[in-house]
Amino acid sequence: MKEILAAFSTIWETYIWDPITHFSIGDALDIILLTLLLYGLFLFFKERRAGKLAIGLVFVVLVYGISDLAGLRTIHQLMEWIAPFFIILIAVVFQPEIRDGLERLGDKPF
Repeated sequence: MKEILAAFSTIWETYIWDPITHFSIGDALDIILLTLLLYGLFLFFKERRAGKLAIGLVFVVLVYGISDLAGLRTIHQLMEWIAPFFIILIAVVFQPEIRDGLERLGDKPF
């Protein structure tokens, strides 16, 4: 029982108490800006058909990660061979969304 309490105490101090005591205004600003960025991306993809394409891209990245963790060498090697072409694929498939996003970014004053 003492080991469990000691482990809980270590977890409490490491992952809960220390981050709370070292939390600064910069951390709060970082969280707020990241939240706004992710929410903006969510809305951007939600109103376009590119949202489904983005889900497919996330699926491919998950397959890559799972193949690495599970030791599926053939699938992982194929994914590594295909990976350089994904950058070109992303640029071609998401070209209208990238263009629209950059136009919106340029229209808004800071």
